[in-house]
Order: sequence, then C-alpha cells, then structure tokens
Amino acid sequence: MKMPAVTAYRGYQFGEARPLTALQRDRLIRLFGKKREETRAILSGRQAVQRIDLDRFGPLVVKQYARGGWIRHVNRQTHLRLGPSRGAREMAWLEEVRSLGIHAPHPVLWADDGGRFLYRCWLVTRAIPETVSLAQTGLQ
Repeated sequence: MKMPAVTAYRGYQFGEARPLTALQRDRLIRLFGKKREETRAILSGRQAVQRIDLDRFGPLVVKQYARGGWIRHVNRQTHLRLGPSRGAREMAWLEEVRSLGIHAPHPVLWADDGGRFLYRCWLVTRAIPETVSLAQTGLQ
C-alpha cells in the first residue's frame, strides 16, 4: 500500500493519495471551521458528517473525529499526538480493507490542524451514492 504524501498548508497537514490544489485545500479548511449541525433523526448515529463537492474528486464526505464517553464533556475534538493521527491510521485501515476486496469507503485524504501535542483531525472519503442507513431501512 502506498502511503499518502503529507503536505503542510496554512497550519494544517494533509495526507493526500492524490494531490490537491491550493483552492481545494482552502475550501476544505473553510469546511473544517464550520460548526456541524446536530442531527435529530432517530438512530442517526453519534456524529454528523459534512459533504462537499470538489473538482476532480466529485462528491466527498468529511468526517471530523470527536471524543466519546465521559471525556467528551471536557474535551470534544482534540486528541493527544502519539504517533500517526487518527485520520492517517483510519485511511491506512480503509486502504488495507479495500485491498482485500472488502467493500469500504474510498479514502481520499486525511487532515489535521498540525498541533504539536494536541490536534483536531478529519478524514475525507468519496461519497457512496444513494446510501440508506440500516436505521432508516428498519423504519421503512
């Protein structure tokens, strides 16, 4: 598996399987700064994802890593930097799973805010067209 190239840009690090343009990185950084809307749907999951359409990539899904459990009341989004970021690890796991022939989202890139000890992190994957959650199927 080929490791993505890591690019530093405006205080962020991007691990890109395919290089992005400065304009694409700027659009993603603006999206990273937006507050996520809380979802009220039944069984919708713990966290909402954001969507963006980038030239040359098409529709993408952006997942921001958040903390769960009791610590979420104190520290919602920052992580301690011990080795590779959560996004880099999950991107590698997704690539490995896909190489085995298992259906999984296609990772495009990971990004973090470049903090030396604490960081926020995102994973960007290709959107899966016409997805329906198991919860939504169950309600139908």
